Amino acid sequence: MATSCREGGETRQNGNCTKPGPDGLPVQCVGIWTTDKHYYLRQYIGATRAVRAAFLPPKGPGGAAFIDIFAGPGMVRVRDTGEIGDGSPIIALGHKEAPFSKLIFCDRDSENVGALAARASASATRVRIIPGDCNQVVEQIAEEIPSYGFNIALVDPYALSALKYQTL
Repeated sequence: MATSCREGGETRQNGNCTKPGPDGLPVQCVGIWTTDKHYYLRQYIGATRAVRAAFLPPKGPGGAAFIDIFAGPGMVRVRDTGEIGDGSPIIALGHKEAPFSKLIFCDRDSENVGALAARASASATRVRIIPGDCNQVVEQIAEEIPSYGFNIALVDPYALSALKYQTL
């Protein structure tokens, strides 16, 4: 049974609305709880700005990265309200106080990768988008993370089964 997103039409298999966002690019259809998640993400990024600044030149050479391994297209539409807003990659990218020196995004859906690349194009020198399943490209992701930086990783799959890992 297909789900529907208010003002976004039917939700496609990749989780995107059939109706694009105001910029003509795909938007992810999300639940109302995402509003809270994005609020707390903004708060956390803001709360860590001072420590992050200590890792940015000229104070520190390590840098500061934001990593999102289920990045999506960068914009969301809340299923129940139709409200459109920035997704986690664009929230992190838009932070102005002690901005991240590197933003590393991964998504396995080519439509999402293309939309995210377009939305992040103004900051292309700081952004690295790695297409593919994060489980299969994890080494590429790890290579991009500053070794001595203050790094924040967001791991937010739609289901735990999207992560393939072993426990000891």
